Amino acid sequence: MSSTLADMQKIIVTLSEPKIEIEPGSFAQLTVTMINRQDNGDRLLLEIEGIDVEWYGIPVPAVNLEAGGQAEAGINFRIGRNNENRAGAYPFLVRVRAMETGAVGVAQATLTIKPFASLQVDLSPKRGVATFLHPVNEFMLNLAHQGNQEESFDLSASDAEDGCTYEFEQERVTLQPGQSAQVPFFIRPKNASVIGGGQLYGFTVYVRSPIAAHVLANVHGQLERRSLISPLMGVFLLLLTMVSFGAWYFWPHPPQPLKIHSFTALPLQVMQGGTVTLSWDVQPNYDQIILSRRQGDQIPINEGVQPKEAVGSVVVTPQPPQTTYVLEVRRNNGTSKKMEVTINVTTPPPSPKPSITYFKLEPDKVHEGESVLLSWKTSGATRVILDPGSMEVPLYEQTRNILIEKDTAFTLRVLGQNPKEFVEKTIKVTAVPKDVCLAEITSLGVDHKTVYVGDKVKVVWQTRYAKVVNLDYDKGSLGEMSRKSGSIEIPTPIVEPTTITLTVLDSLGKSTSQQIVITPQQRPVVPPEGTNPNDPSKPAESPTGTTPQPPSNNGQ
Repeated sequence: MSSTLADMQKIIVTLSEPKIEIEPGSFAQLTVTMINRQDNGDRLLLEIEGIDVEWYGIPVPAVNLEAGGQAEAGINFRIGRNNENRAGAYPFLVRVRAMETGAVGVAQATLTIKPFASLQVDLSPKRGVATFLHPVNEFMLNLAHQGNQEESFDLSASDAEDGCTYEFEQERVTLQPGQSAQVPFFIRPKNASVIGGGQLYGFTVYVRSPIAAHVLANVHGQLERRSLISPLMGVFLLLLTMVSFGAWYFWPHPPQPLKIHSFTALPLQVMQGGTVTLSWDVQPNYDQIILSRRQGDQIPINEGVQPKEAVGSVVVTPQPPQTTYVLEVRRNNGTSKKMEVTINVTTPPPSPKPSITYFKLEPDKVHEGESVLLSWKTSGATRVILDPGSMEVPLYEQTRNILIEKDTAFTLRVLGQNPKEFVEKTIKVTAVPKDVCLAEITSLGVDHKTVYVGDKVKVVWQTRYAKVVNLDYDKGSLGEMSRKSGSIEIPTPIVEPTTITLTVLDSLGKSTSQQIVITPQQRPVVPPEGTNPNDPSKPAESPTGTTPQPPSNNGQ
C-alpha cells in the first residue's frame, strides 16, 4: 500500500453540504469537519482551491488538533451582486493539510451562483410630434443589462387609448451581462386628425424576458398628434355637425335592436376550485344586464351580479363537471338578447404516492470511526426523514456522509401529501474494531478441475473490502495488485505440489491470508490406435466381437 494512500487516510474531511447555492448579494456558510487520524497531534490548515478568493472567507483557517481529535471550521461565502459574478456551477476542493507531517485530506463541493436580472431602459427623445403630413416619428430605446447571465428581451409598446401603431427594428434583443444596446422604433397614430385641436398619447415601451415573467422594465413617452385644420375652423365645423346631428336625433326613427358584441370566458377549462374571468361587450341601448349560470339541464341561477357597464368583466368559480354562464340584456318593453359560454371543470388528479427508487450505502462494512456514503432517490415525497436521529433532510438532497462508530441500521422514511401514506427502507452497516482486518477472502482456487503434471494454471480469487492484494507461490511472488477479484497465470508449469498464498490488506493496513495447495496428477496414458485398451498386446475386437479375416483368394 502506497504512502500517498496512507497519508490520505490520516486526515478525514467531511462537508455539511456538498452543494452550496447562493443568491448574488447574499450570504451562505459551509461547515468543514476535520478528523486527525495521525499518531500525534498536529496543526491543521484549511484551504480552498478552484474558486475566486473574493467569493469566500475562512474566519479560522488553522486549528490545533490532538491525535484522534475532531474539529469543525466554517467557510463563509458572499457573492457581490454585479454582472462580473456570472451565474453557473463552480466545483472546488476543500483541502486540510497537516503542518507537521504534510498529510492531506480533501473533499469536493460545488458552489452554484444563482442568476439574477437587472435591466435599465431609457427613451430618446421623450416626446414626439406627428402631423397630418408627417405622421411617423422615430424614437431610440436604450437598454443596459446589469444581470449575471445572458438574457433575451422581447420589445413591445402600447398606449391606453390604443391610438398608435408601433414598429421595432428588432422585436427581440439578446444581451450579455454588462452589455448595452440601442434599438430604433417608429410610432404612428392610427387615425389622422383633419379638424380640431391636437391629442396627446402617453405610451409605454415594455421590455420583458420571454422565459422569466419577473424580468420586466418599462419606460414612458408621449406623442402629440396635430390636426390639419385649425381649432377655429374646427369649431365652425363642429357647430355645423351638431346642428345636423340634432336634426337627425329629433327626427323619429325606430330603436336599434339589442346586440351583444362579445361574451367570452378565459380559460374555457379549469381545475375544480379554479376561477374564470367572464368578459362582455354589449351595445349600450339596454335597460338591464343579468348574469346567470346553469349546470346541465337545470334552470339558470342568478349569480347576483347585475353589471351596469356595457363593457366589463367579473371573476367566477364554476362547478364540476360543466357550468354554463348566460348573459342576458333586456329592455323594459320586454325584449331581450342572450349569449352563453360553457366552462369544463376537471377534478384534480390524485396526489402521487411516495416511493423509494433506491436506498444504499457504500461501503456496508467499515472500521470504527470511518465514514460511509448514504445515497437515495425518492418520488412523490413531501418530507424525507433519516433515522437514527429522526433527521429531516431537504428534498433536493440525495447523499450524505456519516461517521460510523458501531453497527448501525439506517432507515429512510418518505412521506407523501397524505400524512397516512409513507414508505420506508432500512439498510445496515457493520463496524469492526480498528485492530481487526476489514478485508475478507471469499474464494481462492484455480481454473482447472484436475491439474496434471506440466499444466499451466490460473489462480482465481475473490475478496471484499480489500485495498491491496498480494499473491505468492513457492517460487516467488505473483505480484501486488489493487484488483479485489480476478485471475492471474502462474508463469511456470506445475510439476510438483505448489502452495499458493493470498494476502489481503484493508484501508488501515491490517491483513489476512489464505492458502491452497495444488497437487498435480500424472496424465493418463492413451493406448495406441487398434489395440485393446484393457490388454495392449491383443488386437482390438471388431464391432461384432470377432477378429476380421483377410479376403479369400478362391476363384482366381
